[in-house]
Amino acid sequence: MSAPDTLNIRDSARLSMHFLQNNVDFNRGMSPYFYTLYSEDPVEAQHNPWDYCENPGRYLYAFYSARAVLGDKNETETEKAQKKLLYARFEEDDGLCYRPATSPYGRIRHVADLWDNRSVFMGLLLNSVLTGDTEARKCADRLAVAMRRIAVKSPDGYYYSTPVVPPGYVPDPDEKADIGQNMGGWITPLKKYSDIIGDESAFDLANGLAEFIVRRMNVDEGI
Repeated sequence: MSAPDTLNIRDSARLSMHFLQNNVDFNRGMSPYFYTLYSEDPVEAQHNPWDYCENPGRYLYAFYSARAVLGDKNETETEKAQKKLLYARFEEDDGLCYRPATSPYGRIRHVADLWDNRSVFMGLLLNSVLTGDTEARKCADRLAVAMRRIAVKSPDGYYYSTPVVPPGYVPDPDEKADIGQNMGGWITPLKKYSDIIGDESAFDLANGLAEFIVRRMNVDEGI
């Protein structure tokens, strides 16, 4: 009787590494593809505005996860390219990663999307742990500070009043919370950051976001 794949996932991790290294556009700075259209013949990979921010971040922490299984710490050119794509998006001096105003894939709102930034944060944080990249760590640190700065503190905990932040944004404590992935999605990354860095303020923010959601979210609202 052969052992089930779930007892040894190294082969799956190698396949994941192969996908991550090759599902990128080698003609556009190794930017990752977002869509794979299996309905096309031949199958077609397509870009999306998220390829500037969320997707490179996801690729970085996917690389980290696969390497954790394989015990491999050797960074590839594909990983370095994802960081290069992200570094170019920290164009505002406030610690947040912004979507560009325009792209080859259509106009984009020039904002820092908090869900995008969650992926960027996790990707750069875990990459810095894996590789010792000081620039990745610096960006992750600045993002953690920025997320504390734009959070609104209330008696029920911390919240964000918008899922997207324009340049120069200052939180308004009179605005009500916008409960969604822009809040709940940050709990685990901030807790992970606190565990790795030993930053108690990050844990306080993560705990405050969780408390607010538990106390204020109606049972019929999604997260």
